[in-house]
Amino acid sequence: MREIEQIKGIVDSWETSLLASEKKYIHYRSMTNFIFHYNNLPDSRIKEKVAAILSSYLDEVQNNQFDYKGKKSFDLASKYMDKLSEIYKPCLGFKSIIDFRFIIIFSILGDGLLYLVLKNKIQFYFPVISLCLITYYLHAKFFFEKKKMLYGIYY
Repeated sequence: MREIEQIKGIVDSWETSLLASEKKYIHYRSMTNFIFHYNNLPDSRIKEKVAAILSSYLDEVQNNQFDYKGKKSFDLASKYMDKLSEIYKPCLGFKSIIDFRFIIIFSILGDGLLYLVLKNKIQFYFPVISLCLITYYLHAKFFFEKKKMLYGIYY
């Protein structure tokens, strides 16, 4: 297992050596946020667990030569980011975020379905799902991105 300073050094070296698409599929920004707040974790037992998860993440990504797309990228997030988020959310208040294009897609699908179900029952329809998703996205983006407290798939 690597020490956190070694992990930080390796991930920092990826900043210039990887393409933007490679960073996206390995959830680079999420991992840098987890590393950035490592020292804010409450106790040494939790820190050891996080360092072990991050070290395993580095090994897997490097052994796979940063070749992640689609399902492999999602599996990588499930394997490592989910474990880290279970620690960082309750301890430090991290928030999850998804890409804005998914917000638009889910908004259209959700509001469309809701409209079809309720069109004969109400006289005026308001896109409540769109409003909720966009509000959450903007809140997370403006209040948590500057603090580096966001994580998410393809983030």
